[in-house]
Amino acid sequence: MTVSPADDLAIFFWAMATHRSAAPSLLIDSDRVLLEVNDAARDLDAGLAPGARLVSVEGWTVEALDQDGRFRLLSFAGTIGSGEREAGPEDVRDQLLRQFFGTDGMMFIVCDATGRVIKANDEWIRIVGSFAEETPPSFWDLVQTESSDSTTTINYALATRSRCRAHLRLRSSDGSSCETDWSLSLDTTTGLLFGVGRDVTAQARMTEELERLAFTDSLTGLANRARIVRVIDSHLVAGRAPGVLFCDLDRFKVVNDSLGHQAGDRLLQMLAERLVLVCQNDTRADRLLVGRLGGDEFVVVMASTNEAGAARLAARFLERMNEPFVLNGRQFRIGMSIGIAVAIPGRSSEAELLLSEADTAAYHAKDQRRGGFVIHDEDLQTLLGQRFDIEAGLVRALYEERFEVHYQPILEIASGAVRGVEALVRWRDDHGILQPPASFVAIAEEAGLIGDIDDFVLSTATREAAAIGRDDFGLSINATAGQISNQQFVDRVRTALDNSGFDPHRLTLELTESAMLSDMDSTIPVMNALRELGVRIAIDDFGTGYSSLSYLRELPIDIVKIDRSFVQSLATDHVAQSVVAAVLGLARALDLNVVVEGIETVPQLEMAQQLGCELAQGFLFHQPMPADELQLLLTPTTTPHSRVLSGGVLSADRGATARR
Repeated sequence: MTVSPADDLAIFFWAMATHRSAAPSLLIDSDRVLLEVNDAARDLDAGLAPGARLVSVEGWTVEALDQDGRFRLLSFAGTIGSGEREAGPEDVRDQLLRQFFGTDGMMFIVCDATGRVIKANDEWIRIVGSFAEETPPSFWDLVQTESSDSTTTINYALATRSRCRAHLRLRSSDGSSCETDWSLSLDTTTGLLFGVGRDVTAQARMTEELERLAFTDSLTGLANRARIVRVIDSHLVAGRAPGVLFCDLDRFKVVNDSLGHQAGDRLLQMLAERLVLVCQNDTRADRLLVGRLGGDEFVVVMASTNEAGAARLAARFLERMNEPFVLNGRQFRIGMSIGIAVAIPGRSSEAELLLSEADTAAYHAKDQRRGGFVIHDEDLQTLLGQRFDIEAGLVRALYEERFEVHYQPILEIASGAVRGVEALVRWRDDHGILQPPASFVAIAEEAGLIGDIDDFVLSTATREAAAIGRDDFGLSINATAGQISNQQFVDRVRTALDNSGFDPHRLTLELTESAMLSDMDSTIPVMNALRELGVRIAIDDFGTGYSSLSYLRELPIDIVKIDRSFVQSLATDHVAQSVVAAVLGLARALDLNVVVEGIETVPQLEMAQQLGCELAQGFLFHQPMPADELQLLLTPTTTPHSRVLSGGVLSADRGATARR
């Protein structure tokens, strides 16, 4: 595109050698270099070429040095007022014109009052392209509407300040677009618009890609946590009532552990595709955002909804989850528990709070009925507050050593003799009330405190049992799945035994079925290492997990503890009696000891004895007791079992949970 100045606009360029006595001062700002013509520089006739006369000065200036560096050239656009122009040498004017408009990497344009480009350099043509001569475009016509700065905003800035900066997306002659940064200056006298711009398309694309990476989950391509939070906050700022669906997978670990992490990743990708498909088929698809927080936790954000609308969407997600996934030629059904939180209009809220509320609701959905959804309400909020209070109390209890270990005896049914004790942790809360494990263990596990509590029980129980001074009873301590899958647990057990002096052959570590089988590749080596120390292994709550007798042959265990759920109906339920009999038969064949736990009535005890059970524990005999009471119990004159058979009275709170 070649545009020549209009005849009625005398635009020229001039040069002068810098003189100390008549040097114009320079004022530099972030937009451009301005020439401030002071009193000493108004008469510049001596600096002009012979015969040239300067009438007025307007517009921009550009500094340059000649090739020899001997003098500075000040070039700027100037206009002639009412006087006549005295032309300078043509070669000087043309040279400076090329110098001004030919700067590498920069676009220079001059527009008339309508925005029509009347002068432009080669860089403008290279980037924007050539348009038909008969219809020269307006600069504003080339600005695409999605540019971050609208023409209205730019024109207002020019009208009030005469200059501004803007980031504009320009339409090129070939129909493509380019991202550009501009410094624009309006000459209010002539109406001319002067612009200096540069192409920042490459930088813009790089920035866009970096932003995409910063706000996208790399595995699924969904929004990540940062973007989820940003979108929720934007809805809240706009005064909407966004809804958050927190989707937590059920049984994902089974697939991940059995088929490997690569298959697990593929399953997460397939799940992401399902969630997106459900949202695409929704009438509010343009107002839904699907994201992944991490692991097997997904989030769907609704721009504006109520509890009923969020519940309908959750129901559609759960319906799609009923369809099996196919991985490595095998079908898997993976459930999902969903927690829903909806912002209440007028209530101060934030993204992290909504996510936390939805997470809490999902936790209760998983805890109460897997494969369902729960809506967060004030009751759950109260429960959440109580949960935080418990967590804070547990932290203080660890610091202030307010945990205690109580011991429940394990009796030989035939003689009533105490053959062992099970160590059970208790927490004395801020009010001095002794809390059972059921009230705090799950919270301790989620808060990452359970490891410290378990280590306390291990060291305290072995020390107190050794201090009793008798070697005719064993000590059982519960171990978690996290402990039994960690090789360092073996070292902690060894250290506790060494520090206490307790005989390792008298120590039994109890693990639940699910803990043993959750990751057998990790748990079995640890179990074998513990047995090499002399420690025995018991499978606790047997029958409540995988319920397969074949596992008794495969696992390195010494003791089987039959769960109390079978014992509750043992006196009258023939099925429960058959299960207990089967376990006893296989245990004898494998040379394993069997303990029946949860004995609370004499008929239960009599049936257990009739079936051949030799060891039992429960509230019928004793509640868990502190070490000093255990010391008294173990004196030779104490015969608790015979006292029970003669009609001893049971404790009023015998039904309380006494696990762990």
